Amino acid sequence: MSSNGSDNDEWPEYGDVVIALMGMSGAGKSQFIDQFKPRPRPLVSDSVNPGTQRVAMYKCRHRSMKPFWLIDTIGFNDQGMTDAQVLGEISNWMTRAYLRDISLTGIIYMHSIIQPRFERSSMHNLDLFERLVGVDALRTVLLVTTFWDHVPEQLDRSTADNIERQLRRNRKYWGGLVSAGAQMDRHYDTVRSALGIIRRVISLRADCEGAVWTRMQREMSGGGPLGQTRVGEKVAHLLDDKERAFDQEKYDIERERQRLLTTKDEDHLEKLKEREAKHKKERKSIRDDRKILQTSIADIEEECARLQIRVRGTDESSLHHRDAMLAETRELQARLKKLRSGKRRRL
Repeated sequence: MSSNGSDNDEWPEYGDVVIALMGMSGAGKSQFIDQFKPRPRPLVSDSVNPGTQRVAMYKCRHRSMKPFWLIDTIGFNDQGMTDAQVLGEISNWMTRAYLRDISLTGIIYMHSIIQPRFERSSMHNLDLFERLVGVDALRTVLLVTTFWDHVPEQLDRSTADNIERQLRRNRKYWGGLVSAGAQMDRHYDTVRSALGIIRRVISLRADCEGAVWTRMQREMSGGGPLGQTRVGEKVAHLLDDKERAFDQEKYDIERERQRLLTTKDEDHLEKLKEREAKHKKERKSIRDDRKILQTSIADIEEECARLQIRVRGTDESSLHHRDAMLAETRELQARLKKLRSGKRRRL
């Protein structure tokens, strides 16, 4: 499902039902959204990582309820994207939602029930999710196992039920989240099942007073960089580990080069050059990731500038739209100035 099918710059408004879908790639987020056949609403501004997938907003409708928004996020196991790139995209959307006073109604975290083991990548994705969301927002989190409609084909029902029990009881998996206030549910890949999950998230939010912000949004509101948030610190630590490994590899490459020069082994020298080129490329990736972790809430000023450029290019036939964009730009600039002056909103 494409996230780039529309140039519409519509955002949710204050008070709208806005639900983020999170979880591993392949957990069923796209299939869940497709139940409502929405039009995609890609982000207004460019991705923080040119050439990568972006968080997408979908305005959904069903005759049985008011319109609601589903926010399709990227899994930390997404092929071709680093943890820092994925975190940068999610932070980019959540920070701008925060500046617009758009708090999430809730979060649906998805996991495929036909995945027999909670693999290392699943544990890693869950760890970063916990750090990003924080304890306070867990009361609006619904942990959803997906692909129950495939259970008869790929594993027997008793095995699936046992997997679900392990997820609920084991604190290594979802047990800790459930004990802290998160709820669990199943999705059967039908409209009826999806609507039931949406309504349950709305009911969880109804039990909470005031706006519910994720830990990352609260941490970013202080003005510090993404790398100093709880989830950003974890990603930075992983980058440190990777860099130490690369330092050792660089030493090994140089030592091997000296040995091959002595033996004049041209074939192996050529292979060593290929290894070195790959090493340099991966080094650059680490530098790029560290730049992403330096992103702060103040970088919203760049978005304001982009909005102004777009306003100047709007023709007179779109005067009303232009005025709305100008008002949004002034509002964002005012909030940015307030944050910089130290008069930050208390969450």
